[in-house]
Amino acid sequence: MRPKSYYLKLRERFTPKKIRCIIIAESPPCSEKYFYDDNGSSTESLFIAFMKMIRFKVKSNTKKPGLEEFKKKGFLLLDASYEPINCLPEGSERDNKVKIGFSDLLPDLKNKKIPILLIKKNVCVLLNPILTSLGFDVINKGKIIPFPSNGNQIRFHKITSHLFKKRKFI
Repeated sequence: MRPKSYYLKLRERFTPKKIRCIIIAESPPCSEKYFYDDNGSSTESLFIAFMKMIRFKVKSNTKKPGLEEFKKKGFLLLDASYEPINCLPEGSERDNKVKIGFSDLLPDLKNKKIPILLIKKNVCVLLNPILTSLGFDVINKGKIIPFPSNGNQIRFHKITSHLFKKRKFI
């Protein structure tokens, strides 16, 4: 398991100066195929889903051009926990790690006016009520957005595209 600082260093290079939308996912994957690792494959499911969402055509094996475009468009992906937890079974242990990670996540959410998109069922269910009660603008307003893998790619794209068009992000 890598320390949180490892993930933050990778993310830092692709953090936009002006953030238009923060996307909160569950955690870096146990596979170590981290979204912001530009040495990773451009075929990773989360990367492909976001490139499709921002209408960026991936033309290389490297993720760097896509990550640069994601940054340029003002999107920032954060994780509810920086401890990889997707290898744990769904349920209370995973949910507890998301809840514990929230205290570390909160400082990254400096501006309550920046819209937030929550993805993955447990993140949506656990964090929507907390963020909403704190006055954050959660754009999926309790609607569950599935992680874009295992047959959920079309549903993910349909929901996020609708929300992003509505907010004029795309």
